[in-house]
Amino acid sequence: LNNPISLISPTTGVITFTTNQTFPANQMSGSVIQAGSRVKGLNGVISSQIGTFSADQYVVQTTDGFGSFVVNSTNTITCNLGTAGPAANGRDIAAVFASTYIHWYAISTGLNSTTIAGLVSTAVPPVGPVMPTNYSAWAYLGASVYTSASTTVLADHLFRGDWAYYATSQTLLSAGQSAVEA
Repeated sequence: LNNPISLISPTTGVITFTTNQTFPANQMSGSVIQAGSRVKGLNGVISSQIGTFSADQYVVQTTDGFGSFVVNSTNTITCNLGTAGPAANGRDIAAVFASTYIHWYAISTGLNSTTIAGLVSTAVPPVGPVMPTNYSAWAYLGASVYTSASTTVLADHLFRGDWAYYATSQTLLSAGQSAVEA
């Protein structure tokens, strides 16, 4: 066959190819795109228990992993590690995290949403966080080292695009000797 797609197109329903879906043209709304998440123009400040983020645009992935859509929101997200969850702008679980890496997410209530919230989790992509009620899509923002001894991030830092920076300089040597593995 030279053009096998013409045998099934135009379609009146969703066609699933393994883990990807093809939508009929009348259901596309111009916003559903291939699964995956991306953030354009990310700025983040992580200090103690608070993560504050803003971006120009979020491409959020649906929790079922089959699609993504764009959320154009320049609102600032403030996410608090001290807020038990699953809760928007808090943790994705009720229990306090153990010392580990934590992962920051932007979350959305669904297609055509114009607002974004934050969520912090120990779950990594592609699994993603446990979502609060009425939220159905997420975009990954970045990771931080968390210590349960002080219930805070290990050190203040910044996110700029796909880079993470410590907000303070790190001392690697003192008097020519390292106090920790260097």
